[in-house]
Amino acid sequence: MITIVQAWYFSGTIWLANKNKKTSDLIMIGWLLVIGIHALFSFLQISDFRVNTYISFINSSIPFLQGPFLFLYICAHRNEAFTLKWSHALHAIPFVGLFAYQSYSYIKTLIAAQGEEQIVYVHFLEGINYIQLFFVGLLTIYLVSSYILTRDKQFYAKNKLTWIRTFIAFVGSIWLLALLSIFTPSSVDHSIQSGLSLGIFVMLTGVVYLSSYFGIRESVKTDVPKVFAPKYEKSLLSTEESLEVWTKLEGHMHKTKAFINQELSLNDLSVQLNIPVNKLSQAINRHAEMKYTDYINRYRVDQVKELMSDPKYGHLSILGMALESGFTSKATFNRAFKKFTNETPSQYMSSINL
Repeated sequence: MITIVQAWYFSGTIWLANKNKKTSDLIMIGWLLVIGIHALFSFLQISDFRVNTYISFINSSIPFLQGPFLFLYICAHRNEAFTLKWSHALHAIPFVGLFAYQSYSYIKTLIAAQGEEQIVYVHFLEGINYIQLFFVGLLTIYLVSSYILTRDKQFYAKNKLTWIRTFIAFVGSIWLLALLSIFTPSSVDHSIQSGLSLGIFVMLTGVVYLSSYFGIRESVKTDVPKVFAPKYEKSLLSTEESLEVWTKLEGHMHKTKAFINQELSLNDLSVQLNIPVNKLSQAINRHAEMKYTDYINRYRVDQVKELMSDPKYGHLSILGMALESGFTSKATFNRAFKKFTNETPSQYMSSINL
């Protein structure tokens, strides 16, 4: 019951907490709803409620959706520009196939005599479960391999790496328990089977809490308004001090190209220049008339333009140049480049090659 209530509660919380919903938010909301439905059907099956046989059949096909949800969710986190396409529906083919077969089999059980045919169906369903684990295993290997290949600083911040690793570990534990449950002989003590089932739903509850925590945290981060006062009427930084800080900052950026560091923060610059963060922020907002992230990205865009014009970097792709210049993702780079040049990177590259 806890899994059911929390899954649906947190799906609603994520929906309400984020006004500008990202694709990853929508995927997580859908995933939590499906987890809640699966937990509800399972609860009805193991309780004293009389459950329609059809619900029992359908419930065993729902796990086929877990792998696709995990895959799409991580894809959406890797790429901010990721959008759902009709082709992604192909991931649901195993679920749809088993759903259709179970519906067909249920109708047959209504009109057919119980006997050998029913036994054949049970063995077939066990075979389907083995096939399910095979496909889920392949998907897991693909996800982990993709994760390892991109685990450096090019695509993820360290905190995001940590939680994705934890998330995959939780889901992997659920699949391991499911594997043990399926391969446990029917002759084994019923308490062992019950313990495995309980373990699966305890881990599933953990996944709900984990995904909800990070989903809500990301939503709060997204919706925090970024407002700054352009004139700093109550600023402790005088005009002369502001100009001095600005001159020192600009000199540092041109000399060291600190912006190439993909994880450069305002705190990092504060340490490098030995200037308080609030003074740096005020100087940037007053003289550049933009927030810190735009200020840094403007330097990075200029650096990319230099690399595009330098034959020495002709072997790099546009994305490669962006990563060399400090950008962490293609989506962020494209937005910044368009913002400061009014052209896409490809259009700009074509114009200088004419």
